[in-house]
Amino acid sequence: MTAFYAHLFNTTMPRDSGREQAIEIHSRKSQAQRTRSSDKFRKSRSAVMFSSDVSARGVDYPDVTHVLQFGLPPSTDQYIHRLGRTGAGVLAG
Repeated sequence: MTAFYAHLFNTTMPRDSGREQAIEIHSRKSQAQRTRSSDKFRKSRSAVMFSSDVSARGVDYPDVTHVLQFGLPPSTDQYIHRLGRTGAGVLAG
């Protein structure tokens, strides 16, 4: 799904928008590919990254202003862990 969302974003984003292509990180990429993508995201002035849970632990992306999570993790503990890692707020209903 991560690759699908990145592809969808890249094909619908206007070419003259000033943004780089979306960066994707997921388990079907080698560790070397994930490292290159992560480095590219850190160095970019304006980028969008689509990532699976492979970025959930021990990864720091300074100056990130927005995190959107899609899909629910299998347990409440994993959901809370994700929120803590991303700094995303919790909305109670």
